[in-house]
Amino acid sequence: AGGAQQQPAGEQGAQDKGAVGGVMASLSGLWGKFIPLSTCFFFLAFANTIVDNTKDTLVITALGGGADVIPFLTVYGVLPASVIFLVIFAYLTSRLSRERLFYAVVGTFTGFFALFALVYPYAAGTLHPHGFCDYLASVLPAGFAGLIAVVRNWTYSIFYIMAELWGDVCISLLFWGMANELCSIREAEVLYPLFGVGANLSVMLAGFLLRYLTDIGLAWGTQLTLLMASVAVAGVGAMAVHHYVNTRQACRLKGPVKVPSVTPELERVEEEQGDVLLNAQRDGDSSGAPSKPAAKKKDKNAPSLKESLAVLSQKIELRCLAVLAVGQGISYALLQVSVKGHLHMLFPNPGDFSRVMGDVSSATGACTALLMVLSPIIFTRFGWRVAALVTPLFMMYCGSAFLIMSALWHFAQSNAALGATWLGSTNALGWITALGAAGYVFLRASKFALFKPAEEMVYIGLDSESRTKGKAAIDVVGAQFGKSGGSMLQQGLLILMGTLSGALPAIVAVYIVVVRYWTKYTHELADVVLENEEEKQRGTAATAAA
Repeated sequence: AGGAQQQPAGEQGAQDKGAVGGVMASLSGLWGKFIPLSTCFFFLAFANTIVDNTKDTLVITALGGGADVIPFLTVYGVLPASVIFLVIFAYLTSRLSRERLFYAVVGTFTGFFALFALVYPYAAGTLHPHGFCDYLASVLPAGFAGLIAVVRNWTYSIFYIMAELWGDVCISLLFWGMANELCSIREAEVLYPLFGVGANLSVMLAGFLLRYLTDIGLAWGTQLTLLMASVAVAGVGAMAVHHYVNTRQACRLKGPVKVPSVTPELERVEEEQGDVLLNAQRDGDSSGAPSKPAAKKKDKNAPSLKESLAVLSQKIELRCLAVLAVGQGISYALLQVSVKGHLHMLFPNPGDFSRVMGDVSSATGACTALLMVLSPIIFTRFGWRVAALVTPLFMMYCGSAFLIMSALWHFAQSNAALGATWLGSTNALGWITALGAAGYVFLRASKFALFKPAEEMVYIGLDSESRTKGKAAIDVVGAQFGKSGGSMLQQGLLILMGTLSGALPAIVAVYIVVVRYWTKYTHELADVVLENEEEKQRGTAATAAA
């Protein structure tokens, strides 16, 4: 699915014209798909950036809050919500068309964030049970401070949960599900790495907006209202673009996904007849004309929760992807809490914290856009293995360095002799935090520009059942189980040690082990991808010889 070793003559000639010319030439004939899908991704990613940064600002800078709130929220809020949503999603897929399902889900999230802007002014003073939580803090050990903050700021906690689900549901499940249905493997190798170019322009725009609202001196409450209004506009924009795509590609978007795994014969038909005939054949119509919408009926093949989880054991690709999702979630959870905790130490004010998170988002968008432009070259010249390994290898070296240095700084703070040296100074904290923030930026950039497209290419080569049910289980539940695993570990350490700084040495050890396993299973999946690619090439050669 990714990293084919042989390239068509047209693609080789495009590379000779340079990177930019090669990318433009590779998009020839694909603009009709690239522009609307990139625009939809733009709106969804803009909203995701705003709510993602806002959720951190709310729970970390709130009364009694801090970075140690995140592990408790992930386990007791995000994970149950992910499982509940998967059950609801499986139910809705059998009763709604893909178009209506998209509107229902995105519309619900958009409406919630708009409503939150109206509730926020009354939250801290009226709705939050400060007296009860003060009592809990007086009778429970210090390690339970994060859990108490979840209860104390319960409206912010709900916002955090919904913001976490936005990325997993609206982007990973709905957007990529639509893209997988529209694009063939041949198109995906060109389009998937580039879909995020528009998205990362929106990430930079969102980061600029977060900084601008603070720089002009607006109160945090006013900033929040304007930010949620921008999320509402983005949500409506995404639904409008989806309607356009659905209208232009009606034969591909009505009802559940029906596209089987791509075979050498289908690839040959696509090369000879073009996408229109191939799409019609995949939908069961050999005439090449767009199929009429079928009568609305219940789909007996819609994935249930049990089926979605059971399908993971049927294919080695899905098993590897599940391990990658869990490993990525655990390592990401361990790293992000430490990074955000250090940023909070330097920027305790909500407006300042939001501004610096906006800067991080802008840097992430710029770095991701650059990598997405380069990623087609990485995929074609170095192959699927290299593209998929960039993220875990970077997390191994840069992430480990940040966590080790953080543990040393906190140790220096507890030691009078070391505390007087540079290692225990605020200047050292600034440099360590900068390293963590830079690593966090590149981690997210490489994840979305290289690792995620490589993962999606594996899905395209699978059969319809594995793609729909397995992807739903891995993207929503598997990823959250990974995050929850890291969060549960941090919870236990916080309760035992009392503080996040005291738990850092153990976090470093677990982090290194998890990333090593992530790297190992990426190698195993790369072997399977290469074997499937060679089998496809042999089948194509046999067909041509016949």
